Amino acid sequence: MKFKDKENTRYHVIFAVENNQVPQDTRVWLEAKALEENGFNVSIICPNTKREKENHKKLDNINIFQYRSFFEGASVFELLLEYILSSFFIFLYAIKVYLRQPFHIVHLANPPDFLIVLFLCFKLLGVKIVFDHHDLCPELFIEKFNKKISYIKWCCFLNTYLTNFQM
Repeated sequence: MKFKDKENTRYHVIFAVENNQVPQDTRVWLEAKALEENGFNVSIICPNTKREKENHKKLDNINIFQYRSFFEGASVFELLLEYILSSFFIFLYAIKVYLRQPFHIVHLANPPDFLIVLFLCFKLLGVKIVFDHHDLCPELFIEKFNKKISYIKWCCFLNTYLTNFQM
Protein backbone atom coordinates (compact mmCIF):
# COMPACT_ATOMS: atom_id res chain seq x y z
CA MET A 1 0.00 0.00 0.00
CA LYS A 2 1.09 3.58 -0.63
CA PHE A 3 1.29 5.71 2.52
CA LYS A 4 2.87 8.79 0.97
CA ASP A 5 1.42 11.83 -0.76
CA LYS A 6 2.44 13.43 -4.07
CA GLU A 7 5.48 15.09 -2.47
CA ASN A 8 6.61 11.64 -1.23
CA THR A 9 6.07 12.53 2.41
CA ARG A 10 4.38 10.16 4.83
CA TYR A 11 0.64 10.56 5.26
CA HIS A 12 -0.26 12.42 8.44
CA VAL A 13 -3.14 11.13 10.57
CA ILE A 14 -4.55 13.18 13.44
CA PHE A 15 -6.68 11.67 16.20
CA ALA A 16 -9.14 13.85 18.12
CA VAL A 17 -10.28 12.54 21.49
CA GLU A 18 -12.54 14.46 23.88
CA ASN A 19 -13.12 12.19 26.84
CA ASN A 20 -9.79 10.61 27.75
CA GLN A 21 -6.10 11.38 27.85
CA VAL A 22 -3.74 9.45 25.62
CA PRO A 23 -1.88 7.07 26.12
CA GLN A 24 -4.21 6.17 29.02
CA ASP A 25 -6.95 5.67 26.42
CA THR A 26 -5.49 2.35 25.30
CA ARG A 27 -7.88 1.84 22.38
CA VAL A 28 -6.81 5.12 20.73
CA TRP A 29 -3.17 4.64 21.72
CA LEU A 30 -2.94 1.19 20.12
CA GLU A 31 -4.61 2.47 16.93
CA ALA A 32 -2.16 5.39 16.78
CA LYS A 33 0.86 3.16 17.40
CA ALA A 34 -0.25 0.72 14.70
CA LEU A 35 -0.46 3.55 12.17
CA GLU A 36 2.94 4.95 13.18
CA GLU A 37 4.53 1.50 12.96
CA ASN A 38 3.11 1.18 9.43
CA GLY A 39 4.68 4.38 8.15
CA PHE A 40 2.22 7.16 9.01
CA ASN A 41 2.99 10.40 10.82
CA VAL A 42 0.59 10.50 13.78
CA SER A 43 -0.63 13.32 16.01
CA ILE A 44 -3.22 13.19 18.78
CA ILE A 45 -5.32 15.96 20.33
CA CYS A 46 -6.70 15.03 23.74
CA PRO A 47 -7.55 16.48 27.15
CA ASN A 48 -4.86 16.86 29.80
CA THR A 49 -6.74 15.12 32.60
CA LYS A 50 -3.59 14.30 34.57
CA ARG A 51 -2.67 18.01 34.86
CA GLU A 52 0.73 17.53 33.25
CA LYS A 53 2.76 20.72 32.81
CA GLU A 54 3.46 20.39 29.10
CA ASN A 55 0.75 20.76 26.50
CA HIS A 56 2.80 18.99 23.84
CA LYS A 57 4.86 15.86 24.13
CA LYS A 58 6.28 13.25 21.79
CA LEU A 59 5.90 9.63 22.84
CA ASP A 60 7.00 6.71 20.64
CA ASN A 61 7.33 9.11 17.69
CA ILE A 62 3.70 10.26 18.10
CA ASN A 63 2.94 13.94 18.76
CA ILE A 64 0.42 14.41 21.57
CA PHE A 65 -1.21 17.82 21.95
CA GLN A 66 -3.05 18.22 25.25
CA TYR A 67 -5.58 20.91 26.00
CA ARG A 68 -6.59 21.84 29.51
CA SER A 69 -9.45 19.76 30.84
CA PHE A 70 -11.47 22.02 33.12
CA PHE A 71 -13.90 19.48 34.57
CA GLU A 72 -15.93 16.40 33.73
CA GLY A 73 -19.60 17.18 33.26
CA ALA A 74 -21.84 15.58 35.87
CA SER A 75 -25.13 17.22 34.84
CA VAL A 76 -26.63 17.86 31.43
CA PHE A 77 -25.58 21.52 31.57
CA GLU A 78 -22.04 20.71 32.75
CA LEU A 79 -21.63 18.05 30.07
CA LEU A 80 -22.75 20.50 27.41
CA LEU A 81 -20.28 23.08 28.74
CA GLU A 82 -17.51 20.45 28.82
CA TYR A 83 -18.22 19.55 25.18
CA ILE A 84 -18.29 23.20 24.07
CA LEU A 85 -14.95 23.99 25.78
CA SER A 86 -13.33 20.79 24.53
CA SER A 87 -14.57 21.37 20.99
CA PHE A 88 -13.13 24.88 21.02
CA PHE A 89 -9.67 23.64 22.10
CA ILE A 90 -9.72 20.63 19.77
CA PHE A 91 -10.49 22.91 16.84
CA LEU A 92 -7.73 25.39 17.81
CA TYR A 93 -5.16 22.60 18.11
CA ALA A 94 -6.33 21.08 14.80
CA ILE A 95 -5.68 24.41 13.05
CA LYS A 96 -2.29 24.73 14.76
CA VAL A 97 -1.26 21.21 13.74
CA TYR A 98 -2.56 21.63 10.18
CA LEU A 99 -0.58 24.85 9.71
CA ARG A 100 2.62 23.15 10.94
CA GLN A 101 2.16 19.85 9.14
CA PRO A 102 -1.03 19.37 7.12
CA PHE A 103 -2.83 16.14 7.91
CA HIS A 104 -4.44 13.89 5.33
CA ILE A 105 -6.74 11.89 7.59
CA VAL A 106 -8.70 12.77 10.75
CA HIS A 107 -9.62 9.92 13.06
CA LEU A 108 -12.46 10.92 15.41
CA ALA A 109 -13.57 8.90 18.41
CA ASN A 110 -16.87 9.54 20.13
CA PRO A 111 -18.37 10.70 22.42
CA PRO A 112 -19.33 13.32 21.41
CA ASP A 113 -20.54 12.41 17.95
CA PHE A 114 -20.61 16.04 16.83
CA LEU A 115 -16.79 16.30 16.72
CA ILE A 116 -17.21 15.54 13.04
CA VAL A 117 -18.75 18.99 12.53
CA LEU A 118 -15.49 20.63 13.69
CA PHE A 119 -13.55 18.95 10.91
CA LEU A 120 -15.88 19.57 7.95
CA CYS A 121 -13.84 22.62 6.93
CA PHE A 122 -10.78 20.35 6.62
CA LYS A 123 -12.81 18.03 4.39
CA LEU A 124 -13.01 20.94 1.93
CA LEU A 125 -9.18 20.84 1.89
CA GLY A 126 -9.23 17.17 0.86
CA VAL A 127 -8.78 15.68 4.34
CA LYS A 128 -10.48 12.30 4.81
CA ILE A 129 -12.53 11.76 7.97
CA VAL A 130 -12.77 8.46 9.82
CA PHE A 131 -15.43 8.26 12.51
CA ASP A 132 -14.67 5.57 15.09
CA HIS A 133 -17.91 4.85 16.95
CA HIS A 134 -16.75 3.86 20.45
CA ASP A 135 -19.94 4.38 22.45
CA LEU A 136 -23.65 4.47 21.72
CA CYS A 137 -24.34 8.11 22.52
CA PRO A 138 -28.09 8.21 23.11
CA GLU A 139 -27.90 5.19 25.37
CA LEU A 140 -24.77 6.52 27.12
CA PHE A 141 -26.45 9.81 28.04
CA ILE A 142 -29.64 8.13 29.19
CA GLU A 143 -27.60 5.78 31.39
CA LYS A 144 -25.29 8.53 32.67
CA PHE A 145 -28.13 10.75 33.83
CA ASN A 146 -30.40 7.86 34.82
CA LYS A 147 -33.33 9.70 33.27
CA LYS A 148 -35.40 9.44 30.18
CA ILE A 149 -35.42 13.14 29.37
CA SER A 150 -37.18 13.45 26.05
CA TYR A 151 -35.17 16.43 24.75
CA ILE A 152 -31.87 14.63 25.47
CA LYS A 153 -33.09 11.56 23.62
CA TRP A 154 -34.34 13.69 20.75
CA CYS A 155 -31.03 15.62 20.50
CA CYS A 156 -28.98 12.43 20.68
CA PHE A 157 -30.97 10.64 18.01
CA LEU A 158 -30.90 13.74 15.78
CA ASN A 159 -27.14 13.89 16.32
CA THR A 160 -26.81 10.21 15.34
CA TYR A 161 -28.84 10.82 12.19
CA LEU A 162 -26.73 13.84 11.20
CA THR A 163 -23.49 11.99 11.96
CA ASN A 164 -24.47 9.24 9.55
CA PHE A 165 -25.47 11.71 6.83
CA GLN A 166 -23.19 11.29 3.82
CA MET A 167 -21.68 14.42 2.31
